[in-house]
Amino acid sequence: ETYANEFKRGQTSKNLLITGKNFGIGKTHLAVSVLADLLQRHRLRTAFFTYLPEFLELVRRSYDEPQHRGLIDKACKTDLLVLDDPWEFTQTDTAIHRALDRGAAVLVASSDPGGLPGILGVSITLKDGRRA
Repeated sequence: ETYANEFKRGQTSKNLLITGKNFGIGKTHLAVSVLADLLQRHRLRTAFFTYLPEFLELVRRSYDEPQHRGLIDKACKTDLLVLDDPWEFTQTDTAIHRALDRGAAVLVASSDPGGLPGILGVSITLKDGRRA
């Protein structure tokens, strides 16, 4: 809630990394909650949430199946890009940098933050479903 309030007032970097070593501790749940709050209370215009491994498969398939290209366009033109479990795909850094260059905010939920703290800045680490 604090992040969403600061996001609207421009008092945060607008990027957020939610991390924690264990699976099932609430990273995705928290990311979706922040997204819902921004869409409902703060009237964020557009957002795109994706489980990155599935999205990358759609990108690969889009070369042969053009019906998926619209989805890619939506992801590229959003105000808030939310990536769930991006791990260390080389495409992740590229996608994040492109979104940031366009002025979009990026929210990531990941058990393996890799180099993302250096890119996104603000981070929350969860431990057993609670903020550490």
